[in-house]
Amino acid sequence: MKAISISTLTCDDIGHSGILRDRGAMNDVELGLFLGLIRDVIDRWYEAIGEYGPPVYARYHEHRLLLDGIIELFDRIQTVDEPQEAFRYRRELRQSLSQFKTLCDELAMPFSSPHYVREFYMNLHRRLVGTYERIVEGDDECQ
Repeated sequence: MKAISISTLTCDDIGHSGILRDRGAMNDVELGLFLGLIRDVIDRWYEAIGEYGPPVYARYHEHRLLLDGIIELFDRIQTVDEPQEAFRYRRELRQSLSQFKTLCDELAMPFSSPHYVREFYMNLHRRLVGTYERIVEGDDECQ
């Protein structure tokens, strides 16, 4: 099995990857960048850990579809004006973010140390939830 560095898993070599380690809610530009980088995070995790066997790799497409759904729902909650639709998309996004927390837990699970790797994965979820709350509550402070 080939070795992969922690800095590769945390995308340190990609421009603007510091946004993955920042804290707090994001503005719209940061959110788009962040969601794109999460694709890289998932791809790199599966490249490294997926070699352990088909049962591990089997969830790759499910996780990518979850992320694609989150991207679409963030777009919809920001662009839909009809209240019933907006509430439906918010509910769907909350459910998807709950599933994303489970995904982050799974990505963090293989790493008992260094501690910051586990924290890196858990922070991904916290940032998305904070951003969701900012959008729903109408706080323009990040923009």
